[in-house]
Amino acid sequence: MSLAGITAFVAGATGEVGKGAAVALANAGAKVFIAGRDAAKLEAIRSANSDKDIHVVVANYNTVEGAMELDKSLGDAKFDVSIASSGPWWPVYKLSTVDDFTVFGKSLNANVETHMLLYRVLAPRTTSQFITVNGAAARGIAHMGLTGVTAYAVEGFAQSAYAECSANDSLPNFTHAMISSSVGHAHVRAQTNDPVEFGKIFVAMALGKHSTDNRSGLILIDDSVAQNLAKEL
Repeated sequence: MSLAGITAFVAGATGEVGKGAAVALANAGAKVFIAGRDAAKLEAIRSANSDKDIHVVVANYNTVEGAMELDKSLGDAKFDVSIASSGPWWPVYKLSTVDDFTVFGKSLNANVETHMLLYRVLAPRTTSQFITVNGAAARGIAHMGLTGVTAYAVEGFAQSAYAECSANDSLPNFTHAMISSSVGHAHVRAQTNDPVEFGKIFVAMALGKHSTDNRSGLILIDDSVAQNLAKEL
């Protein structure tokens, strides 16, 4: 199915999931703005797909100041679809043995605050689908420590954002996508998805061909769900 005429914004586009989403959306005909802090990596993605309508936005949106600067730089820009992909793994498995306490702030910033800042900047500019993306590996696993804490914290944010979007016609549909498939990292799991092939799930979501929990906007994406979404195209 074509996304011709659709404009998308993908934050976190240098990560495997974000990059796959951006390229898949562009392959489907969308005009895609890819955002992140690493200009060289963003340009490499654009150059590798030079026949597609991809535009680079260099932004440090994980701080309040950086997010507000991004907001200002976007002017009156509107997007049909916005994807916010953030949520790196923090290998702190026991909260009782943490030695470097700055890791708490870093983890909460990457996994929670960045999502909140991107929602603040992009949701009012998005007309159809706003999708937050993070990993689901620590969800419900007590010994996953700090990453588990932030996994639940970002779910709390997502529930609030979903309720707000559901009650306001001027805001987009909100989806919180938790990825439990392995994407682009062969050492993690024997079954590893190609990022661009996996990114087709975001084409399906851009077209509204997904269903979420009607209380939280959550969709848990494992290999089976990903395959079923791809079949919708």
